[in-house]
Amino acid sequence: MNSRYRIWVIVVLLLILCFYFSVNYTSILDSMIEIFKWNNIIKLLNTAFVSSLVASLSGALFGALAAQYIAKWEKYRDESLVEVRNVNIAISICAGILNSLLVYKGDLIVPLTEKFTAKRKEFIKIIEDYNIDHNQEKKQIRFEIDYIHPLTVVISQVQSIVVDRINIGGRDVQLVFALGEVIDALNHTILMHNNLVDKIKNNDLPEGVSREFFYFGVRNEQFVQHNEYRDVINNLSVHVDFALFAVNLICRDLYDYALALSRKNKSLRDRMPKIIKVNSFDSRYGNLIPEDEKYSSWFEIYNNPTGL
Repeated sequence: MNSRYRIWVIVVLLLILCFYFSVNYTSILDSMIEIFKWNNIIKLLNTAFVSSLVASLSGALFGALAAQYIAKWEKYRDESLVEVRNVNIAISICAGILNSLLVYKGDLIVPLTEKFTAKRKEFIKIIEDYNIDHNQEKKQIRFEIDYIHPLTVVISQVQSIVVDRINIGGRDVQLVFALGEVIDALNHTILMHNNLVDKIKNNDLPEGVSREFFYFGVRNEQFVQHNEYRDVINNLSVHVDFALFAVNLICRDLYDYALALSRKNKSLRDRMPKIIKVNSFDSRYGNLIPEDEKYSSWFEIYNNPTGL
């Protein structure tokens, strides 16, 4: 009620009370003094007029409070349902990103890394054997090198949902931005890899450095060592592993958050959409997700991801 109307209601009530008591008292001042005597207050409260007035005001007050409570509950219920739907959307997108990363690592990064590691060991063995006996013929090593395509995934929609549409804790807000940064770093590393492939294929190398020594990052006879390509191979694995860890943890945290919302709102369980859980992978790729222990610092900093 507007404050101006409250003042008028009080004034009217006082005038009524004054009129009520003015029958027995000669002045309004005497009426005002008499109003606040305890026996007169009891007498006044027992009148039909005051009883009906109190009942009306009480009914209006409790009706307004009940309507306000119902409106707030309906708003909270609708917001909770919308939030769970947004969580499901985010989980679906993250599941797609996770699958893309698994395929990328399983079909490209792992074979590339394993082949490079095996060939490098073979080349080092050839160099060691030749250094032991210079009279033997120096073996040649054959290796194949080719370009790799960048990873194309969309992170911005997940970032928007986690930051703006759900109230999950800080760990996953950090994770979605870290995921975007590591995908950018991965694609930048892929660009560096392809530029080095260009140099090796075109023999555009530092003076006095052969393709094999440059490719494998092994010290040559002049004690010069170039680790550019070797570092790129290592960084590809580092970036894709962290991306897998981040998106997998986001999927798990989002599921736990939606489950906590459902448990907190027991009356809404019948209306809650089914919560998506990402727990099945192609048998070829399921073991490619890094263990949580490798990134234990994330759990030390953020130990309550849901915020509920």
